[in-house]
Amino acid sequence: HNPAIAAFWLPAFERAARWAARTERARRADLAVVCVHAELKGSAYFPAPGGPFRLDARADRIDRLADGRVAIVDIKTGSPPAKTAMEDGREPQMPLEAAIMRHGGFDALVDLETAELAIWRVGGQAAGKIVEISGDKAAAAADLAWANLQRIVFAYDDVTIPYLSEPRGAAGYSDYRGLARLSDEVEESA
Repeated sequence: HNPAIAAFWLPAFERAARWAARTERARRADLAVVCVHAELKGSAYFPAPGGPFRLDARADRIDRLADGRVAIVDIKTGSPPAKTAMEDGREPQMPLEAAIMRHGGFDALVDLETAELAIWRVGGQAAGKIVEISGDKAAAAADLAWANLQRIVFAYDDVTIPYLSEPRGAAGYSDYRGLARLSDEVEESA
């Protein structure tokens, strides 16, 4: 126990804890949360050219709502992604968890509609921040992430598509060029 470290970090922890408790009380009332599940494992499958593909995830938290839907929550200490990045497919983690809920399930929670995807950033100067998408935007983000995942898996399963070690072209020295098994002709032109 170092008193100097404790003096530095304790106020930040207390500020984050107060924010989380206050936010949690308000959120549970607003969304009519009836049950909170933590660290749930989930998976969903789809047929692919190389055989069935399984996507696995572990959700930090899934809240069952009074209306039968769920809210999926991820908790981070670092910077959360932008809301638009979740919506447009650049940050697919949370939308893919919603897709798993729809196409497979998390433990005992199966085939439920996702009312909200929320990322809680706990800590920092503001004590906390929530980035969330809900309703139709959450459903559209889940559909987009699921379609993009299928597209990528289908491309990887296509034997006619090469796996390029340097898809943007050679840019000087590369740690990976020697592992790429390029032909001598390609090596000499790089």
